[in-house]
Amino acid sequence: MKTLLIKLPINPEDRNDFDQIMQPYGLATISSYLKSQGCDVTLFDAQAHQLLRKKILEYIKKLKPDIIGFSAMTCNLAVIISFLPTIRQFLPETTFVLGGPHVTAEPVSTLKSYSDVDIVVLG
Repeated sequence: MKTLLIKLPINPEDRNDFDQIMQPYGLATISSYLKSQGCDVTLFDAQAHQLLRKKILEYIKKLKPDIIGFSAMTCNLAVIISFLPTIRQFLPETTFVLGGPHVTAEPVSTLKSYSDVDIVVLG
């Protein structure tokens, strides 16, 4: 089973939004653990690569992951959610997992509000 852990830019429509690059520490920790357990994991920082929406979607389509994990803060939740229906169109069996501060604080409302979210991870 192929897993993609991805950090999206805050605004994947604007080339000028790449001035604050922060390492995806939480996703890197998860990636390291999963790899130590023998899982096939790709960690991809689309913000560090300065990719816009079209290129991000091309990357995901080419990789064909079975699971895609995102770290969701309230400020980037709308961007993450905006990608899910498009990804679901070309990878209908993909499982979407959200973790991070937003879903830890609001797990039930996240699942109820966003039908494309399959799993939330707390803590």
